[in-house]
Amino acid sequence: MWQKRTEQEIAEARRQASRTRKLFAILFGVVVGVSFIFVRGRGWSLHHASRYVSWDEMPSRIPVALVVGLLAGWIIYRFRLPSRRTVICPHCDKTKFDDGVRVCACGRDFVDIETVKWI
Repeated sequence: MWQKRTEQEIAEARRQASRTRKLFAILFGVVVGVSFIFVRGRGWSLHHASRYVSWDEMPSRIPVALVVGLLAGWIIYRFRLPSRRTVICPHCDKTKFDDGVRVCACGRDFVDIETVKWI
């Protein structure tokens, strides 16, 4: 059964989504930075035997990897693709992306899925 959320519950759901987005951006930046430390670009592998960086060269790549990782994480966080809003009919549980049609086939109105919770 779907029940309307209170304003506090809606605010908490938005805070949780923001935390998840920040965590994803941080993890993406870390993965990009670490891979920048250990792996060379594609052009290097065309002319050399290995794409991997030697142990002696790794410390010199750390400062640039930090900058690249921070920049990659910030870009993912700042320029997120807009997500499509999902709406649901609380009566028949039909879900769809918001296309402007607010009336369900069952005759009830669709509501934004962020404003309701399942009990």
